[in-house]
Amino acid sequence: MIPKSSQTIQFYLDDELIQLPVENQQETLLDFIRLQTNNTSVKEGCGEGDCGACMVLQAQTEQGKLVYKTVNSCIKFVPGLHKKSIYTAKYISQSLQELHPVQQAMVTCHGSQCGFCTPGFVISLLAHYLDGESKHAHEDDVINAISGNLCRCTGYRPIIEAGLQMQELPEPMRFSRADAFSEKRLQQQIDLELQPDLVSDLFIAPSDLETFASVYVAHPEYQILAGGTDVGLWVTQHLKQLKPILFIGEVKELQQIKEQDQSIWIGAGVNLEDAFKRIVHHFPDLEELHQRFASLPIRKSGTLCGNVANGSPIGDSMPILIALNTRVVLRQGQTTREMNLEDFYLGYQQKNLQPGEFVEAVKIPLPTTNERIASYKVSKRFEQDISAICFGAKLVVENGLIQSIRVAFGGMAATPKRAILLENYLINKPWSLSVIQDAQEIIEQDFAPLSDLRASANYRTTVAKNLLVRFYNEVNQSGLSLHDFSPIISEAHANE
Repeated sequence: MIPKSSQTIQFYLDDELIQLPVENQQETLLDFIRLQTNNTSVKEGCGEGDCGACMVLQAQTEQGKLVYKTVNSCIKFVPGLHKKSIYTAKYISQSLQELHPVQQAMVTCHGSQCGFCTPGFVISLLAHYLDGESKHAHEDDVINAISGNLCRCTGYRPIIEAGLQMQELPEPMRFSRADAFSEKRLQQQIDLELQPDLVSDLFIAPSDLETFASVYVAHPEYQILAGGTDVGLWVTQHLKQLKPILFIGEVKELQQIKEQDQSIWIGAGVNLEDAFKRIVHHFPDLEELHQRFASLPIRKSGTLCGNVANGSPIGDSMPILIALNTRVVLRQGQTTREMNLEDFYLGYQQKNLQPGEFVEAVKIPLPTTNERIASYKVSKRFEQDISAICFGAKLVVENGLIQSIRVAFGGMAATPKRAILLENYLINKPWSLSVIQDAQEIIEQDFAPLSDLRASANYRTTVAKNLLVRFYNEVNQSGLSLHDFSPIISEAHANE
């Protein structure tokens, strides 16, 4: 079925070529590095991609150029590294006498105390150091670069200072910008990527869409894997034994973002960071959601279509995608079909998919000149946290009347869901605060949320109502604050 293939995983680890048979499709890179190479600079902390202690640097080519990104090795499966290069914190300096500027700045600024998280921070700062814009970086850029790392000793200030100071130090021999993007490293990576596709009984990584689709039709029981930011946790947290894996990350046709038919077409292999950058280009009001979606390393591994296909009721992308009237493109072999995203979810973890059918892409309609949109995420932490509730809305007002409105919520039902009754109530009514305040009560007719560890049902309902008012205030730029409104009193506390 695949004319040129190999059953041997080939990748570089700290510039040493690794060649392995596929004996375990779900062995993590963290376990391989620590147990098979005795490199303990890569630490195990959370085991779910949150803390960054296990961070490594991954290199590959994109459009003929070397690209580096941070990767959480605790949820990265070794077969998925085929044709990639990996670098650890232990390798980036040639000796203790010649520290890399990232390492030297961490020492000088006292950026390490207990030291457990330090290698991960070094890798995240190294990725930022290699960024062409990093010499002109501000504090916010450094904070974004380390958003996937947690430290419980330093309070982060010394680490941020190190991220700013490292730019002023002399460039090293190894992993200077000149070395990292040298012709030698580029050619090494190009040669590696010329290797055949990885095909085994346990892990299949086709590079073309036709092969991928035909394999899945023949084996609908296979586990599709993209970034692994959710599937990885099935292994590390739930100890699940996966079925053979069909890897979508090498399918060239699905790595594309195209603008056609008045829509943004985002393929299933496009990572969240690249997808959000294109979306925010057209919808600038979504920049806050972009920055609050997980962390930079997770956004560079996970995919937008994976978030959609996973179908979590608290997935961050779906409420705004539903509000934007996004369509999902499904493929089964050579056949494709489309549907509105809201129709893709049939119930909790139930999708409108046939055996052998998968999400090929999403299509987001381009904005019109007179529409306003917004998306708000409410969670306990600003970054690296799961939503208690997420809100997305699109509005068109003409001559003071609501011409059209779409509102969707996450965390309020078993699936991401539109507030249909709310929308119907608002259509053709004046765009006014009094109308919005009256409409708040309709939300209780649309949703009956559950209580869980993240939030109570009453909290979710109250916040959903308040987010509707926030949307009104931001559209009108009224300058009103929460103090201008009477508090919403829940029934449970009405008589206290």
